[in-house]
Amino acid sequence: IYSRPLKADKFLDDTMEKLVMGKTAVVKAAAYSLPFKNLLEGFIKTMEDRSTNAVRNFSLAKQRFESSYEPMLRLTLFLEAFIMAAQQIIRNNSSEETAVCNSFLQLLTEERLLTLAMLGDASACILRLTRFLDSEEHDISGVADQCLECANSLHHLFADQACDDNGLTRHMLARLERPLVWLFKDGTAGSVGGNPAKTRDALAKCRPRFLAYTKLALQTLMAEFPSFGCLMAFRAFQLGVGGCNSRKRKNPTGPGAQTRQECVERLALLCDLPKDTLLEQLEARSKSDHRPAAQAVYNSTDVDTFDAWKRAWLSYENASGGRKRHPGDVLGEALQRFGAYNGCTSSGVEQSFGKQTQLFGKQRLRMLESTANDENALCLDALVDDAKLCHRARVIWTHLQYGKPRKMKSDSRITKGMTRKKTKKDLSIKAWRDASQKKVLKEVRSKGPLKSVKQLHGKIRFARGSSAWTSGHETEAAFQERKLDKKFLDAALDKKLLQDEQTKVAGTALQVHAKAREAKRREQEKEARKRQDLDMRRPRILSLGAAVRGKVVAVEKELSLPANALVGCQEVEQQCKQAQVCIVENVASPSSRMRWVLALFGGLCLSKKFAASAGKHGPFLKYEAASAKKRAIWISESFQASIPGITDLITAACRKPGSQWTLLQRESEVTTTRGSVIVLIEAADTARKRLYRGQKKAVTAKEFLKMISVVDKVASRLC
Repeated sequence: IYSRPLKADKFLDDTMEKLVMGKTAVVKAAAYSLPFKNLLEGFIKTMEDRSTNAVRNFSLAKQRFESSYEPMLRLTLFLEAFIMAAQQIIRNNSSEETAVCNSFLQLLTEERLLTLAMLGDASACILRLTRFLDSEEHDISGVADQCLECANSLHHLFADQACDDNGLTRHMLARLERPLVWLFKDGTAGSVGGNPAKTRDALAKCRPRFLAYTKLALQTLMAEFPSFGCLMAFRAFQLGVGGCNSRKRKNPTGPGAQTRQECVERLALLCDLPKDTLLEQLEARSKSDHRPAAQAVYNSTDVDTFDAWKRAWLSYENASGGRKRHPGDVLGEALQRFGAYNGCTSSGVEQSFGKQTQLFGKQRLRMLESTANDENALCLDALVDDAKLCHRARVIWTHLQYGKPRKMKSDSRITKGMTRKKTKKDLSIKAWRDASQKKVLKEVRSKGPLKSVKQLHGKIRFARGSSAWTSGHETEAAFQERKLDKKFLDAALDKKLLQDEQTKVAGTALQVHAKAREAKRREQEKEARKRQDLDMRRPRILSLGAAVRGKVVAVEKELSLPANALVGCQEVEQQCKQAQVCIVENVASPSSRMRWVLALFGGLCLSKKFAASAGKHGPFLKYEAASAKKRAIWISESFQASIPGITDLITAACRKPGSQWTLLQRESEVTTTRGSVIVLIEAADTARKRLYRGQKKAVTAKEFLKMISVVDKVASRLC
């Protein structure tokens, strides 16, 4: 959601690469250069207006988006300190970071700095969704609300132009009210800010650019979390707003009755359950039904949504006459699917942890000593969360109705009784970030109910020929639209769409997609079978007699074999022309002619060790016949004149019975032939090399041999 719209805009991508993500970015110097880090820390302490004195979290990993947000945030907040540290490095002129710092100072313009600040505000909105999904405690019934909050926050900031009064953009606009001056390496002065006209012009350039970014981000969000997806169906179980953090919010609204009914219909399709029965058992008819009971458990205990529903359902199932008064058979099946999906994860780390936990517990006696030591180490390293333990104890105390628990007294401090005023110096980066995000969310919720992602995306439009909406944006938008259409057709084939959505699917498109999906499934099954069979430890049994019996055999020159090694073969060729079996010293490097024959016609390449041991030891390779694959070929005159022997072999492969190769007679047929055509040329024929590209490809003999040499990995033995 963050990176793909960023890559579509060259200026945004260039800004991020040169200031934060690139190898020569100043953030990398702050992370890995000790002199720069020490200077930066000292200058941060001298800043009059700062959020914190901490200098950390400048290291980042490109594959993790969250690790790039903190350095970008600190670069924006500590811009003055960065400028002073870079100027000091340049003045010394003895550090390796001189070029990095000089490049950083040359990049500083009002447009670049406002772009960096707006990128920080955009990433903060998307980061809330990322952290929610990365959390082990995240509740899938709240995914829909988190997506809506992310979309509405982005639209509020950049479409409604509220970024001027929020977050890093507001901070940067305040910084640019006064000039920031520095000296370059050659002694000339540079500055940024202090000119309201330049700041207004830069802001006018950034607004349409980030409006296009928002439109692409919303389209990516629709493609990644489609409204017809199964995650949106579980919104029917939602008891609060936003999943695990809903209790901390005031006036939770949750999905409306119409939205919840649509989610129930999707849930019934997903679980193959009767829609009317599920709706009747899931929704509240009285205060003692399943939903009010689950809501009461959710509000009074420290459990997630699934556990609250589970407790409420079990309380009626186990009660005397509860099943008759409150039937929940269909609801129970839906809850089983809800619990199963709630534990699913695409994270490889979490999946490996899940597999390891199966070894712990009651099966300890079956564990290896090393595994037991690992378990002990894990148990010793696990720290008890005192705050969480005390909170649960307080909840239990309240639930048992022993009265309101007393709060723990804090340790007395020497300043007790004195009024303390919290200043900006005492604030942390996290507190500044959280306060900024809460302010944006408060403004978004004050506008009324959250709008759908599709509604917000439709509101953003660009005039034809707009400079903000470039060809890169068009390409990315088309890619996301194709992804969404593919998911929509998949859901239609699986019959997981609502009735009004199913009528929008074109029958022809559905048939084409069904054929493509079936072909892909077969290809995946074929690859899976190959991976299962491709076990190098498994012996490949092939006897020498079965390999050479009735076959034409060619033996590498000056290679001595046992007298009975070639018993039963049809013929032994002195020069390899049509051999089906080649015996060589090293199967990885047979002679050139043998390799051509094996690649064109297929066959076995046996090692000397294999022949000497009658097939018990030694490697062998099985080549697939290249002529079995459909291909059109034209051989140039220069190719025929330079290597006539190879030309004869290729011609024989084209004329062999069952061959799928077509040999073109004239060069004019190359352009008129449909599909791909291989043009064989001499290495010095650079004119044809430049002329034929794409489907009409010109290759040399060496390139063609590499192209057609295919070894059957499953039927070969390498040791």
